[in-house]
Amino acid sequence: MPQLRVIAAAIALPLFAEADEPKPFHFAHDISPLLVKQACASAECHGAATGQAGFKLSLFAMNPAADYAALTQDLDGRRIDLAKPESSLLLRKPTRQIKHKGGRIFKKDSADYESLLGWIRRGAAFTENEPGSLAKLRLEPRDGGFSAVAEYRLPKRTATRDVTRLTVFSSTDETVALVHDDGSVTKRAAGEAWIIARYAGHNARSVIRQSFNEDPPDESTTTHLLDSAWLAGLESLGLRSSAEADAFVLARRVHIDLAGRPPTPDELDAFIALPPDRRLAKTADHLMRTEEFAEVFADHYRRWLELPEARGEKGAEKPRNTKLRRYLLESVRQNKPLPQLARDILGGGEASEFVSRHNDPRDRAEYVGRTLLGLSIGCARCHDHPMDRWQQREHLAFSAYFADARPNPEGGMMAGKLFLPGTGKAVQPALLQLNPAAPAAPQRRPGDELAWSILDGGHDQFGRNVANRFFGILVGKHLIDAPDDHRLSNPAIHGALLDALVREFERTDGDLR
Repeated sequence: MPQLRVIAAAIALPLFAEADEPKPFHFAHDISPLLVKQACASAECHGAATGQAGFKLSLFAMNPAADYAALTQDLDGRRIDLAKPESSLLLRKPTRQIKHKGGRIFKKDSADYESLLGWIRRGAAFTENEPGSLAKLRLEPRDGGFSAVAEYRLPKRTATRDVTRLTVFSSTDETVALVHDDGSVTKRAAGEAWIIARYAGHNARSVIRQSFNEDPPDESTTTHLLDSAWLAGLESLGLRSSAEADAFVLARRVHIDLAGRPPTPDELDAFIALPPDRRLAKTADHLMRTEEFAEVFADHYRRWLELPEARGEKGAEKPRNTKLRRYLLESVRQNKPLPQLARDILGGGEASEFVSRHNDPRDRAEYVGRTLLGLSIGCARCHDHPMDRWQQREHLAFSAYFADARPNPEGGMMAGKLFLPGTGKAVQPALLQLNPAAPAAPQRRPGDELAWSILDGGHDQFGRNVANRFFGILVGKHLIDAPDDHRLSNPAIHGALLDALVREFERTDGDLR
């Protein structure tokens, strides 16, 4: 037992500090993650909308200040007993010393118990000794698995800390690799799995690949950018490419993909007559200039931009939706670059009705996030996103960009305002921080600033979204699925190929053809 106390105390040290410095501590970095890892703050437990048994925590402990108040102030502070720390309800219930509906969460001789007991003995403060700001979480390989390391910014330096014990681990494919609570990994089968780590609102990931074959496949001789990326991914798993499809299959695929129908007998004969290395390129070039192509891809655009199909449509929205569908058809006919299409949608013209048809500014913000960026920010409407970086305040500030314009007392119209629910205070608009290291947005009109942040802004998220969506259209499976769920904890099944597609998209300035 004495040895365990020493180990637990060492693990519980909040931050690596210099020898002569007091050890920093922060409730959000040291207690909240413990509540998350033990599932106390889950939706099935005290993180539920109304809590459990009179005790409510924020969902996934995303509001440490509120959780601290619930632990130290609610019930007249009965959950924390500073005079006799061992008698605190926070310790007696999860160890099942008294009745607890959730059962035994940890034992009295566990490191978690020792951490909580030590915190209460020190006075149960919210923060101690300037803990600094949590900047980053990373995974470091170790024998048999991974360690989770947090990086903190202090006034004069950067500090690191092993937070493995407080980190929640998961695997994207447990049939390939199973990760345990301590970060150790059991490799099960050939394939690829990402190990995802969550700690204090930060995420990190690392990949595990296990080859299907001990003998490496033959090296590829292709020089095509996309083929090279695809084959490199196969080779990393010890796989060989399937045999090339025959001419009849290729002819059928290219016609169905680009014209929405199989080839006619004459078209099939013409395809076979072409030199093998020119068949696909020449046929695709021809099909992309047809009206059939415009109609097929206008319908793909319609689905992408969440516009209802015309069949059976009724009601007041029909004229507007008909106009928007016509706009998409003309955009494909004219080969309008996709970045320009997005600028039209974010501007004040006809295409802006894709956004304005949603009445609530928050719905508009989420729509733009889904369709133009491939990001699902909707969770952050109610609480900080548990699996991504978006916070509730960021969702609200981004939504403020989409408030309806209002009359200007001096004439004309001025930017609208979004008011904070429950307080009536105006929300200051702010762009999503897609790349925190990017330069500040140039001084522009609000609509232009928004378009700049989404299409430029020192990031490639618009290109990644478009490349992923059109890969899914042509191949039948997205590299990131669902296509509106680009996040750290949902990695692409072939990241190098997606990167190559994005480079090609940028090289052609978003030319669909």
